[in-house]
Amino acid sequence: MSALRAAHQLAGAGLKILLKTSKYSDLKLIVGPQEQEFLAHKNIVCTWSNYIDKECAKPDLDPSVAHTQKPKPFKFGPPPKLRPTGSDLFTLKLPTIIDTSAVEIILEFMYGQDYDLLKKSTQTNLSVYLIADFLEVPLLKQYMVTEYTKLFQEKQGRWAHIDIISIMETIIRKEFTREADEFGEARETEQYQVETMQMLNALTNFIELKVLIHTPEFQQMLDNGVIAKVLAVALLKRTWACRTCKTDRMLGPNTKVSCSKCGSVLCDTGGLPKGTGDQGLDKLLKH
Repeated sequence: MSALRAAHQLAGAGLKILLKTSKYSDLKLIVGPQEQEFLAHKNIVCTWSNYIDKECAKPDLDPSVAHTQKPKPFKFGPPPKLRPTGSDLFTLKLPTIIDTSAVEIILEFMYGQDYDLLKKSTQTNLSVYLIADFLEVPLLKQYMVTEYTKLFQEKQGRWAHIDIISIMETIIRKEFTREADEFGEARETEQYQVETMQMLNALTNFIELKVLIHTPEFQQMLDNGVIAKVLAVALLKRTWACRTCKTDRMLGPNTKVSCSKCGSVLCDTGGLPKGTGDQGLDKLLKH
């Protein structure tokens, strides 16, 4: 169990009640085309989300985005009565394209609830990852990449090729490129590139690579030069099981698919047979 997950479980019991009852809430998020409302607490949510923290700190807000009353000047005297909702409630409207179910998962994570990737679909998980990127919740992104790495290392779960490709493409785009996303944001985080490479290394040892690289989706993904280069680096750092010298060795410096120790062709447990002339791998390594 990771330290982050353990901390979540420890704090989650009381926070779960707080989120469910909305007691003392002072933040309302309006999400999706149906404008679903989520009541939360600024001191919790703003600690996790840099985006929401900055929105709450703006002195003058666009009425089409957020609505709140200006803070009252400080006065000495007895403290004001605590109210769960009311005139002091800060209302923030998020882009309508944002998925409400993903926001619910993110809020539960912020309030200490466990997040098991295997219990959610890949589409849901990637939606959570993208919205976490937009809301600037770096610890959630790190948690997801770390959990994916653990799942691939321990060979847990059953993954379709399209799911594997979607995971690779989505995370690489966010960590290594400046392309604008569906929310109109273009950030180059570079925060978790090391963790991303660890995930890719675990992934390339988990999947049937020689099958995956022949899929049209994988070929299309390689049209992006940045993604191709990142995958090439992940491949070159991958350790392979060599049946000849009985050791796990990295690819040789000449980038051919052979053991760097004895020169033998990689075995069927992850490598490619000699003389296949695999166009997918050649396309990947030429970038």
